[in-house]
Amino acid sequence: MFWERVKSLISEENITQSSIARSMHVRPDTFSRWIQRGTMPNASQAVFLAKSLNTTVEYLVTGTTYTKSHIRIRLDNFLDSLSENQIEQSFKMLKASFPRKASPSQVGLNIKCCISISRKNDGNTGTLI
Repeated sequence: MFWERVKSLISEENITQSSIARSMHVRPDTFSRWIQRGTMPNASQAVFLAKSLNTTVEYLVTGTTYTKSHIRIRLDNFLDSLSENQIEQSFKMLKASFPRKASPSQVGLNIKCCISISRKNDGNTGTLI
């Protein structure tokens, strides 16, 4: 599952396995074999890989998506790609969309929904999480 999540994030981030491999100072064919064989990277490689994919090692290993650190990392990077109007619309919708004591998964799902709606209204496409 680790590599399935990595491949999914590589696709979402619109980068290539080769570029990730080169940035890790690993040959692309070696990186490809890791994926094919399910070979786990060492700790420092996993940290670098997670940072390169704007996520956490915890997410890559466990699939837990709505930790505070994961949401912060993804949200920070995603907000950089939005216009001021999209940010304003998204936060208005987000604030109105869940109860005061929402669980982290409710917050994450609502963020995804609000950003998606906001981007459609602005003519953009893409997702946050």
